[in-house]
Amino acid sequence: MKDLNYLISIPLNDNKINLISELKAAILKSYLIKDPSQAIHQIDLPEFKYGTLANCISLSEQLQKFDDQITSTTQKYLESSTNTLTINEQSAKAYLNNFVWNNYKYKRLNLDEIIQSILKNINKVDQDFKVAQQNYQIAKGTLNQLQRKQMGNLSTKSLAQIVSEENVTNSDFLETIFVAIPINNIKEWFNNYERLSKMVVPRSSFEITKDSEFVLVNVSVFRKYKHDFIQACRENKYIVREFQFDSSLAQKSSQELQQATEIEKQEFKNFSHTLSNSFSEAYQALAHIKFLRLFVESVLRYGLPTDYLYIVINLDDEKSSTKLLPALIQHYAHLSPSLANKANDKSNDISIGGEFAGLLDQDVYPFPLFTLESPRD
Repeated sequence: MKDLNYLISIPLNDNKINLISELKAAILKSYLIKDPSQAIHQIDLPEFKYGTLANCISLSEQLQKFDDQITSTTQKYLESSTNTLTINEQSAKAYLNNFVWNNYKYKRLNLDEIIQSILKNINKVDQDFKVAQQNYQIAKGTLNQLQRKQMGNLSTKSLAQIVSEENVTNSDFLETIFVAIPINNIKEWFNNYERLSKMVVPRSSFEITKDSEFVLVNVSVFRKYKHDFIQACRENKYIVREFQFDSSLAQKSSQELQQATEIEKQEFKNFSHTLSNSFSEAYQALAHIKFLRLFVESVLRYGLPTDYLYIVINLDDEKSSTKLLPALIQHYAHLSPSLANKANDKSNDISIGGEFAGLLDQDVYPFPLFTLESPRD
């Protein structure tokens, strides 16, 4: 489950406390959010160097593309985890509500440099994730393969733990062959195996073990006629097991399984740690990109000076999201009466839900507005 959050900005033509209080009162009056005092959060951003108006327009287009890219990456991490992922041991919503610009990572105030730094960081994070994911998948695949050998039926499972030295009679001229016989054909086998090819040792076949589908038997044949005997078995739907007895195989098989189990556990631990770190880094990058978009759109919308109030609004549920937008448009209609009228006409036809949902047209609303989902605690 995810929560939807609005990110908006308005010109700072009054003190911040009054503007926030007015917004809380307007939302409370409309009964759209149960507790506006806990759902509305002021965010402070640095004074960015954005260059010319033409540069802002270009940045606006670039940031939308990078927003989509990092959103997709963040979603991939969420879908890879069955646990709640956090950002520095706090929930995604808590991180967003208390957002502080990361001056340590993104201390350069030139927007182009900041964006490139964010992208460079997220690319490295995603590469580390892919390596950890691949290592875990390889380890898991190896373990699954060994486990299948232990858990399959007698036609496929490893014989290392089943066949003992007393089941084998090998010499310079003789070789023991192991065959999985369908359980319904075992009587037929014992009646006919001596005649399947030349030089089969009479009365050399014995039942070693059985399961619900097959009976495992051994049989001794002269090496010279081994391939003829194997071909005859296949023609009769008997499954010859390619197995050479070694007294150390049982121990080696057990050790191999134990080692694969330990490696899989370690790689899962590494993957889980990398996944948690990757989500944290990606969500932080996404939040920074969102606020950069909010700043750039504010410059394009309101112009100079760049004195804006940035606000995060937590929505209670999808129902509140469908009603909150018209209330916000009405509350901030004075910012652009013509756009407010246009937005009110459009908002009546908009169903807001799901990530972005294609609803945000920056040419319609009287204020910049973006959304950011946060995984629910």
